[in-house]
Amino acid sequence: MPKKITWLYVLLSYHHLTQNVEKTVLAEELKLSCTNVMLQCLDTDSRLIFVLGTMFQADSRIAGEILGISPEAYRQRLSRIRKKMADFLSEYCGEYGKGTCRCANRINYAIQNHRIDPSHQDYTAAEEIARKTMLDVKEAMEEIDDLAQHFSFARLYATPEQTRQFMKNS
Repeated sequence: MPKKITWLYVLLSYHHLTQNVEKTVLAEELKLSCTNVMLQCLDTDSRLIFVLGTMFQADSRIAGEILGISPEAYRQRLSRIRKKMADFLSEYCGEYGKGTCRCANRINYAIQNHRIDPSHQDYTAAEEIARKTMLDVKEAMEEIDDLAQHFSFARLYATPEQTRQFMKNS
């Protein structure tokens, strides 16, 4: 097949797969879906530890209390999970480690394997959260954390069964 016909075939195949959605939009969709899938590949406990440590930057004492493990065990598990994520990213993500994103080169593959669908974009079509809303939520979380410090003198106790049932039924 002559070169001109080959390139025309590739171009037409690309437009057929992408349904004429911009390449940058599809690359962003792929990047966001990859992040979601990466988190879903972790078991529930590991995902919780990763989110607490990485996104919420929870203190190991507080995170340990939430999870019912010692702060040392939490730090060790968080370290192992971060390494696992770093290993995954270094193998599959060109952007990790200050490289360049390769998502734009993987669009056709992602469409063919049903990782993304140009006619139904879950992430890039989602409504954007206003920056002010994000800052308000962050500020509220920091205020709650500050308030919690005021009650650090209180002893910890198990919630009575009657109270748990009341909260479940409310």
